[in-house]
Amino acid sequence: MTAQVCYFILPDASNSTGIFVVDPLQHILTAKVRLDREKQTNHTLTIWATDNCHSDVTKLNTQGLDKSSLLRVMINVLDVNDNA
Repeated sequence: MTAQVCYFILPDASNSTGIFVVDPLQHILTAKVRLDREKQTNHTLTIWATDNCHSDVTKLNTQGLDKSSLLRVMINVLDVNDNA
């Protein structure tokens, strides 16, 4: 039997972790707010894949994580003419 894999956004010093949410089971990354290129042109997140779906990522020691379970996600915000 294959274990269920869950995804979590690891907390870091950037402001981006509070802007995005990932559904641990559906694996869908979503912005919680409307992104504005004039405020921030890009965002970088670290996603952790684990078969321990009950993990508390706020208490996680990221130094001991297997690097193969980490994914760096870079999001570039495109400019839209919001003054039209």
